[in-house]
Amino acid sequence: MKSTAAKHGANRVKTRRTASPVPVAVEAMQLLGLWTRLSPVRLGSAMNCSCCITASGVKVGDIEHDILGYLHHKHLGAGTPGIVPLLEGEAGFKSGGGGSVGALLRALARGEPKHADEAGTRALLVDLARSIESIEEQQRGIA
Repeated sequence: MKSTAAKHGANRVKTRRTASPVPVAVEAMQLLGLWTRLSPVRLGSAMNCSCCITASGVKVGDIEHDILGYLHHKHLGAGTPGIVPLLEGEAGFKSGGGGSVGALLRALARGEPKHADEAGTRALLVDLARSIESIEEQQRGIA
């Protein structure tokens, strides 16, 4: 079986289940790598801070908040066990603003959030991967 990088290129993360699933921590590290590459270079934040403005005039922090808000809304509605506390705790998501995709992925990569089950965490990673990959595709069209 080919590695994730060989199948999908250096910027692709395989988040779908396979015969031998990649551990959640590894999936989170792969997504963190992609997010890190996108954040400072593609989203316009040389210092990776949320105050910087993208080429389209959107603050990077707003993009993060939108992603986390989507995940929060989806998994709250689905009742996915442990995901809402994970987003609010590890990612620092608050409905009024704030939160960090990077912090969420670092926590998942360390295996720290014990209150979310593996199936829920995998579902979260699939949704997060779609969001990050969508940003990557949009930015590739601009760059």
